[in-house]
Amino acid sequence: MLDLVNTRMGSLLLEKDKTQSSQKKLSLVMEKLRKQLDEEKKKGFQPGGQLLVKFYAPRATNSNITLSYVVPNAGWKPAYDIRVEDLTKPVKLFYKASVFQNSGVQWNDVKLTLSTGNPNESAEAPVLQPWRLSFYQPVQNYGYLNSAQMLEKAKAPARSRQEISIGGARSEGTLYITDGVQTAGGDNKPGENTSLNNYTSTDNSGVNTSFDIDLPYNIASDGKEQLVAIQTYDLPTWARVSST
Repeated sequence: MLDLVNTRMGSLLLEKDKTQSSQKKLSLVMEKLRKQLDEEKKKGFQPGGQLLVKFYAPRATNSNITLSYVVPNAGWKPAYDIRVEDLTKPVKLFYKASVFQNSGVQWNDVKLTLSTGNPNESAEAPVLQPWRLSFYQPVQNYGYLNSAQMLEKAKAPARSRQEISIGGARSEGTLYITDGVQTAGGDNKPGENTSLNNYTSTDNSGVNTSFDIDLPYNIASDGKEQLVAIQTYDLPTWARVSST
């Protein structure tokens, strides 16, 4: 009887060890699946779609077709990096872009074109209507006073004349405005770019500005921002050292 109990106990302990080992493996698999689920939740809902295109040709032919379409969940925003190596050297201003996309398609080895415009809006400049100004003509009042009113008015103390300053005095200086913000005025002219990125071309012909970047980039479809270099500027510096 004792031998039977010992044999049964040994088999039960062996089964327990196998069960615990299986539980550990299942726990690792569950943890891995939980992490994958969290990553998918971070990406958010990605709507799927299907592109249907019909072509008509008078006869059979071979052709290369390029399709262009707009996705709402992709874009970029500007970023700036300023570096100063020495007080005697110009300031390095790096103009960059934080590019992101969550379209569901991986962008591999693509050449980007960054634009400040909105593809859903018109790119034509608005027609401005002139404002026509004229001089104000004061209305003259006419009336009659009797002798008593004239005598009373003569006894009243004369009002002291006050000098009135009219705002908006004319200025002969030149005002420089960039994107609706005053950048310089008078004899102080805004600085010009002294160095540009050799791989970026800029188009300012319309109401929007576009940057064509000739370097290929890989942009993952995860919504994370990736820095892309656009241009480099050398800005003049004026340094003054003081101690207290």
